[in-house]
Amino acid sequence: MKKIIIAILCISLLTAAIVVAININSENVTTEPEVSSTNTDETPVRSVYLGYFDKKSFNPYKTDSFTNLNISTLLYDPLFIINDDWSSDMLLAKEIQNDGKQVTVKIVDGEVFSNGASLTAYDVVYSFNLAKKSPHFKGRLSNLATAVAGVDTVTFALNSPDVYVQQCLTFPIIQNGTGDAALPIGSGRYVLRSINGEYVLSENPTSTRKEALSTPILGLTAIDAENDEIYRIQAGHLSYFCDDMDSGVFTKLNATTLPLSTNNLIYLGYNSKNEVFNNKNVIKALSTAIDKSTLADTVFDNFCTLTETPFNPDWFALEGLPLPTHEYNLINAGNILDECGIIFSPKDKTFRYDTDGYFEIKILVNKESTTKVNCAKFIGKNLQNLGIKVSLSALAFEDYQQALKDGSYDLYIGEVKISPNMDLSAFFKSTGAASYGISSKAVASAYNDLKTGNIDVNTFISVFEEEKPFIPICYRTYVAYYSNDITYEGSANVNEPFYNINSWKSES
Repeated sequence: MKKIIIAILCISLLTAAIVVAININSENVTTEPEVSSTNTDETPVRSVYLGYFDKKSFNPYKTDSFTNLNISTLLYDPLFIINDDWSSDMLLAKEIQNDGKQVTVKIVDGEVFSNGASLTAYDVVYSFNLAKKSPHFKGRLSNLATAVAGVDTVTFALNSPDVYVQQCLTFPIIQNGTGDAALPIGSGRYVLRSINGEYVLSENPTSTRKEALSTPILGLTAIDAENDEIYRIQAGHLSYFCDDMDSGVFTKLNATTLPLSTNNLIYLGYNSKNEVFNNKNVIKALSTAIDKSTLADTVFDNFCTLTETPFNPDWFALEGLPLPTHEYNLINAGNILDECGIIFSPKDKTFRYDTDGYFEIKILVNKESTTKVNCAKFIGKNLQNLGIKVSLSALAFEDYQQALKDGSYDLYIGEVKISPNMDLSAFFKSTGAASYGISSKAVASAYNDLKTGNIDVNTFISVFEEEKPFIPICYRTYVAYYSNDITYEGSANVNEPFYNINSWKSES
């Protein structure tokens, strides 16, 4: 009889386990976040509203929505946060050691998730493994091979030395085992709640930041399309909107704007297999002929930061260095080409020629980016003013990439998102995503010496300026719109779009 009872109990437990598993699996595929719900006749006051895509996940490792990814920075905290100058401050970390082979981070004591569970090193390792697979974070973590949890530490193995690696430890930490949910458990400044069927962000009293928030309740407004945010902030239905400026068009609204520095470098690459470009003076002439100031004004509406080095000019490591400056001078550029033997014909003062005939340049560009096409057209006109025959090859992105692989270009307009540690491996590794046309072993060697600490940043910039493996143009800038009834102190950046949210106040 006992055996029968035990068998029945086992069957019951197995059935219950199957039911639980089915429920868990069904939760994992839903895009509707599971949140704490409150039904009350007393509606909390919320005078600040943020937009979100209700058909998209808030999971930072699964969402494909730029807007929801920004919202997730309020729900999940990282080990380190990035400042405006691309330096970092510890948040969930309290100590770091870097010996060039591995990085050991000690976790803050007593940290908990919003559900009261302790935040441990195992949660960090779990999040790291998700981040390594995520399109939003895997790029910055490419130099980190593995992560191993200790009692209160996490040890990351480095593929190569990197003195700025902590700037990459900015991936969001979620509770172990919740990565498949539409709303993983986090420890951020806010938690997502449903009040009377309406989503809100409510202050998380256990947040590590321990900030006195002026806005403890944030309203959320569902949006259906990216441009819907523009109309809603203009109508006063949203308090904040971050535009990634991918369209290249700045929309002037009745709102306060704040530029958000990014690490998206726009550059002019050239085909080093073209013999004429092996003469660095030719590259110098082309660079001198580009009117960068006017380009920034007309193509980027000044939502960019011009640069002569491959590094972001806002980077703290450049402070106080004697950086190279740009000189736009058509006369000087022409004189340089004359010295290179690229000259006007005595009978034809329209175009220059060399020993092979007319000196003609084809500029390759991705036609799916309005900004880059306009950039290519502008640079093309600058070079035409120098007496160079220019043709534009605007191709769909896949065809553009294939043309780069095939070497079917002279110049090309490129954009690369550089990780927060200013890693330039994309240019100087043979398999790098931005290595097309680059063959300078001297710069690649100098960059390796920079990463290992054998030379300083200033020395590397000197080598880069001498070799000029590509022509840096600018770093793009996002723009944050604040409704006119919102006041705030401090600043924000693309990694921390709500860095100053603790000071937000609404006059409405």
